[in-house]
Amino acid sequence: MGLWFHRTFKDSAYQSGPFIPPKPPTDESAELRAELERLQKAVSDYQTAHQTTALQLKATQSQLQAVSDERMFWEQMAAETEQAKSALQQRLAEQQTRSAAAPKGTLNQVITAANSAASAVELDEADTRKIIDLQLIQAGWEADSTELKYNKGVRPEKNRNRAIADLYLQLPGSGGGRLSGGL
Repeated sequence: MGLWFHRTFKDSAYQSGPFIPPKPPTDESAELRAELERLQKAVSDYQTAHQTTALQLKATQSQLQAVSDERMFWEQMAAETEQAKSALQQRLAEQQTRSAAAPKGTLNQVITAANSAASAVELDEADTRKIIDLQLIQAGWEADSTELKYNKGVRPEKNRNRAIADLYLQLPGSGGGRLSGGL
């Protein structure tokens, strides 16, 4: 068809010569496969690194949140302690002012009465524990020396003030010690 067209419209004496098939295109598929494999490996490496980094970030964020919560707890404890200290200092100053204003004879009478009352008081450990438990409860703690015992499975808990009775501690270099009355 091409020979007919050329002889009809261009050169009627044209001789074409033998047919030479076209050269096959260069095979670039090996290079493309190698490039594709390299890119797939790069994507896989990136995804692995990204997953590892994401896990590390999550763990770090979790640790940061825990540290932040603990810091807030201790800051709140410090603020409460500072308020209690200020209140006690104020009460002490008031008591000192009243004591300084009281006549000396009154002070001696108070001392004598206190010594005589102290000698009449006989408390055993159980009675002492009851008094301490009441004072702890008034201060906002959970306290019951008969029920809140270490040997009954009661353990300290974060953000919970508990007086745990019969808590045994292993003190370094002491061979063990007993902390009665709780924490």
